[in-house]
Amino acid sequence: MTPRLHQDSISKTFPNPLVMMIILRLSLVALLLLFPVLRAEVGVFVPPDPTPKTRLERIELEPGRPFDCLVVETIPGVSYAIEASDDLLQWERLGDPHFGLGHEIVTPIIERVVVTPPEEPDPDPSPSGPPERFVSLLLRPATTGGLIASFHSLDSEGTVVRHFPELELSQEWQQVPLFVSSYFSGHTFAIWRPGAALPPPATPLPALGPKDQTALEIFEAHFADMDLEVQQSVARSRNQPPPPPSAPGSRRFFRVKGDAGGDADGDGTPDWLELAVAAAGGEDAAFGDPFNADADGNGTPDGQEKDADEDGIVDTVDAAPGDNAVQWQKGDHLLFALFPVTGTGAIAHVNDQGDVLYRESVWHNGAPLALNPASGALLSDCYAIGIGDNGFILGIGDIDPPGDAGVSKTHCMVTWPVAGGDPMPLKIGENYLVPVAHALPGGEAHVGFPAPSDMNVNPDGKFVANLGALVSGPGSGGTYFTVQVDREAEAPRQIWQGTAGSPTVTQVAAAGEQTVWIASNGLECGTDDLGRFKAGDHVFNGPYSRVAKLPGGGLGAFADSALKPFFLDSSDSTWKENGTLKSAVDFSSEGRFALQPSWNVWLSDFDIRPGHEMAPGLPGAWRGMGVRFADTTRHGWTLTLKSDENAPLEAMLGVPLRLSTDTPASGLDSQSAAASDGSPYSAVLRAGNKDEFWIMVPAGGSTTVRVKSTASAAVPIVIDQTGAVTTDPASLTSADQTIALSAPASAHGQEFALSLKIGAVPSASVPIRVKVMKPRVVNVSVRPLKRPNFTETNPPSNLPPLPTELEMETYLNGVFQSQVGVTFNVIPKDESEMAADPGQSLDPVTVPQTTLDAIVAGKTEGHIQIFVTGGYASLGTPSQTNPSLGGWTPDGGDGGGTKIWLPVRALVGGDAAGKERWLNSLAHETGHVFWGEGHPNDKSNPGMAALPGTDLTLRLMYTYQGSGAPPKLIVKAEWDEAEGWLERNVRDEED
Repeated sequence: MTPRLHQDSISKTFPNPLVMMIILRLSLVALLLLFPVLRAEVGVFVPPDPTPKTRLERIELEPGRPFDCLVVETIPGVSYAIEASDDLLQWERLGDPHFGLGHEIVTPIIERVVVTPPEEPDPDPSPSGPPERFVSLLLRPATTGGLIASFHSLDSEGTVVRHFPELELSQEWQQVPLFVSSYFSGHTFAIWRPGAALPPPATPLPALGPKDQTALEIFEAHFADMDLEVQQSVARSRNQPPPPPSAPGSRRFFRVKGDAGGDADGDGTPDWLELAVAAAGGEDAAFGDPFNADADGNGTPDGQEKDADEDGIVDTVDAAPGDNAVQWQKGDHLLFALFPVTGTGAIAHVNDQGDVLYRESVWHNGAPLALNPASGALLSDCYAIGIGDNGFILGIGDIDPPGDAGVSKTHCMVTWPVAGGDPMPLKIGENYLVPVAHALPGGEAHVGFPAPSDMNVNPDGKFVANLGALVSGPGSGGTYFTVQVDREAEAPRQIWQGTAGSPTVTQVAAAGEQTVWIASNGLECGTDDLGRFKAGDHVFNGPYSRVAKLPGGGLGAFADSALKPFFLDSSDSTWKENGTLKSAVDFSSEGRFALQPSWNVWLSDFDIRPGHEMAPGLPGAWRGMGVRFADTTRHGWTLTLKSDENAPLEAMLGVPLRLSTDTPASGLDSQSAAASDGSPYSAVLRAGNKDEFWIMVPAGGSTTVRVKSTASAAVPIVIDQTGAVTTDPASLTSADQTIALSAPASAHGQEFALSLKIGAVPSASVPIRVKVMKPRVVNVSVRPLKRPNFTETNPPSNLPPLPTELEMETYLNGVFQSQVGVTFNVIPKDESEMAADPGQSLDPVTVPQTTLDAIVAGKTEGHIQIFVTGGYASLGTPSQTNPSLGGWTPDGGDGGGTKIWLPVRALVGGDAAGKERWLNSLAHETGHVFWGEGHPNDKSNPGMAALPGTDLTLRLMYTYQGSGAPPKLIVKAEWDEAEGWLERNVRDEED
């Protein structure tokens, strides 16, 4: 057989017959075995490994045509993207991501048949090829009878939930956990059927998009056929046969990427966990629907009231909602400012004051301080091994006591002055501290400290050492002096505490006979007789050598290789392996992130990012191979190393930065940097992503932001003031501080990097940028109109009053002024215009331009015109209204649509909440004027900034449904587009 490589693979719409198809296969055994192990014990759902499980399998897709196929075994709730490349450098995603339901994805790659000449084309070919729509559908019984269907919308990023009161499942469905139907009218339905019943969704329901409407109509029309297939035990379905192979000799590479962080319904609980909750049964099973954000219909998103792992933290803010051993909330997104550091000797570690320790120097506040190896004839060959958060530096050296006539020297413990200089021996009276002995792996004895040096001195300056007496005796050249430990003493090992710059130490307590280090909470650590790491009484198998605090006071044990950490369970004082943090090597308890052995950062469950994404703007050499994290501290000072066999080791010190504003949506965009760049998301969805935090400063004005960092008065982070943008104050001197950024009027339209320094050392990364926007005034005219279809129960006199001009201006200014520099002037409306209705239908799509011209003839026009339709009816024609339409901006954006249509529906009743909804619709539609159509939660038309993986409900352009606080956030891509519209349409004398 001759292999033929297929050039193309999966596509959702399959417009080209040469595009290969995807085959969905049900693995019943795999599915049935999968769900029980997702829940290992009460309150613990084991997170799935998103790494795709793949294999090659030869499958005869039609008689006489065997293919070598790439088979992907999916996990329920994990999305999979298949990519192809011709050169292993540029990768193209094939089709849309596939939502896993425990089935297999099969991609034909190589056809193992002899190529035959093509037949004459059929003059009237019948339609063929894979289906155009694939719907992952969940079916549940309704508590009132019938079925509830939910699925990921085909029209938007949202979800769809509908009740079919007349449909019922046959008993045979109990034997089919997953059913992939034969496709109907261009659709394939993968149906999973968790057992828990749900109440029907509350009405009125949001209007359906055309694709969703069609899919549900097809599902309802063909449900009887599907039910019949199940009764006949058809548990496997494949797409139609593949198209002819492409030209011989082609070369194509394929890869699969899994994403377990998806949250289709946006309720704050990842999809895999919702499916696991449903499969586990019990009282929480009703919440297990990844396509229904409010499964119990009480008006609160499931993730805000559900605690899947029962750790007391609701899923929306839980750092790992499926693991109750991870008992902390996830932090806001962070970026690193990385500062180059230098020193002498091998690098050791960093303390929580930002001091980077080398064997022969310490980098402090931007400059290296020498730690001399000798002090006269007394001390020699000294080197540093650890530094506490209190600044105490611990070292080892050789001592030759005064008057010693011998040639041998004795090890002792030393320290250095705060400003560096000569070493000083650590003494208690006339006695010296000397290093302890311990076993290396294999049992060989050793004197010294083999562990990562952040364990040699704990944050409080505590360490373990023996106390040795100065003894003397006759020698060949006279009297000799040496330091000797009394090995017969009851407790020769002691815990000591040092003070920065002082040779005097304090005795704390006796230490165990195998204790070598003291953890941050006082736990004694060491090695057993075989050299294995011990924490308390627990012995670890493997290269574990670091204990770090976790948020809430717990402890984790970490290895310097790709091994899972262990958490200390406070309930029974046992160490238990934990896979949620992957193979973390260290953890920052206040920073709430873990370092991975490669240059990756764990921020929360399934939010693991490459280090170069966390430190934007780094030189190219720091974005490649050989870069790794080495150490982090409680508050997040982080040491990064770059090794190159042809160059000396280089180091950078990372300062984590988190930005916020005390008033939401007021000139800061931290969302665009938090968006996912993962391959499951298309280029369109990633178009608005940014690398940095962005701050909008109005020209001639200022913006205030809050910065959380590791800065302190002792180690301030200086903000460069030589550019157009200045700050008050000029440096960060505390861990939580507000700064005001200002820019001159002449700087409008420009963008600047905010330069940060420690001492005189500038950051090599650029985590913060500033955009200066010109303040402008937009005139808005309001045109209240009546509808022609009033009735006796709906007379014109019942029209609710519109918000006043001042209320409109105040709301619009509150949204736009601090984010795009715009204030609004609402032209007083003329209530007499209510009688100026031309009698036309007020459907915004069909109203003739001549009608609109007649309405505004002779009146003052604003840059934006608002037409308000009267009556209780929603926006639309008299015969066909859209109850979910809160406003309409025809041909929005790019200088085109400057007319907004708004109904008064939200104002009926005169309550404050209704007025705020109407004003939010006004702001939302004004946004459409600035940057065109699209909504970030609509994957088919996301606008310019979809920002996947972020909380879209905060965004002004989110399709707000009226519950909770109205969204107001505007992001950087939208700032830029608004600036273009304003420059074209709102000009002044300067322009």
